[in-house]
Parts: sequence; structure tokens; C-alpha cells
Amino acid sequence: MASGAGKAAQPPGPGSAVNGTAAEFPNIEQELYDYQMHSKMCKKIAQLTKVIYSLNMKNEEQEAALQALSQAHHEELHRILMETCHEGEGSAMRTRLLELQESLDEQQRVGA
Repeated sequence: MASGAGKAAQPPGPGSAVNGTAAEFPNIEQELYDYQMHSKMCKKIAQLTKVIYSLNMKNEEQEAALQALSQAHHEELHRILMETCHEGEGSAMRTRLLELQESLDEQQRVGA
């Protein structure tokens, strides 16, 4: 009777040699959850990075197009002013100049 009949059963501890005990499952599940969450977050970050890159490229393209349009507009204004000065035809060229000026102002408002 001294063989331990009165001892209470103790659950295996962390140093237990028994594999796959119930005590080890929560740790494994937590690690799996952490890995899956990390993987999902990495994928989402990659998606958002692609979106940001795409938006930046579109923005740069639009800025370049607006800059080219503005430059062409200034060149045409300069040409018209030179023609007006040389030819003396004021009314038609002034009207065109005002139209172009309004067009530039509108483009700048839209771009801003």
C-alpha cells in the first residue's frame, strides 16, 4: 500500500516526455494563428504597396501631361502675341488670346 495509491494524478509538465499532450496544443495553435496572421498582413501590405505605386505613377503622368499642356499653351500665347505685334490684327488675335488664357486658368483650377 505504500506504492502511491494515495497520490493524486498530476498533469504532465512542460518538460514532459509525452508528445502531443493537450497542454501543448494551445501553444501550437497560437503559433499557427500568429503565422497565418503574419502571412495575411504581409500579403495585404504588398497589395497596398502596389496600389500606392500605381497611384503615384498615375499622378506623375498627369502632372507631366499638365506641364506639357501648360508649356504648349505658353508657347502658343507667345506666338500669338508676336503675330499681333507684327501684323497689327488686334481683334481676332486678342479674342483667341483671351480664350487661351481662360483655358489655361481652367486647366490650372482642375489640376490644383
